[in-house]
Amino acid sequence: MASKPHYEGNHTFYKNEKLQGYIIYPKALNIVWGNDKRFWKIPKYEKEDAELIQVNWLEVTGWIDNVLEKKTYDVGFTVSLMPDAFGWRDSPVYIMAKWGDNTQWRKVNLTTENDINGKKMIPKTLTIT
Repeated sequence: MASKPHYEGNHTFYKNEKLQGYIIYPKALNIVWGNDKRFWKIPKYEKEDAELIQVNWLEVTGWIDNVLEKKTYDVGFTVSLMPDAFGWRDSPVYIMAKWGDNTQWRKVNLTTENDINGKKMIPKTLTIT
């Protein structure tokens, strides 16, 4: 195990003109227990997926520095489950976006979300101003 159990992302993000917004890839996220190979496979390259192998605590965070005040942002999430994933049916996941004192959150069940090309597209986007 690495000397620091939590993975600290590189905090990079990319402007996406087509979506008129930003994309944060897994390599940029902070992942609790991410350096512990019993729990996570961290991607080598920027746009690869991070893989949760075993969960004891699931906490992943990221941020974008150059957001504009008094502008509305829709925050969405894309998650995929491996075919042999188990234990998620009765385990909701909470997704959250914060901007100063404004916090928006949603509870989602990953086993019932829309599946597009093997990825769970969380339809309950968060709108934050």
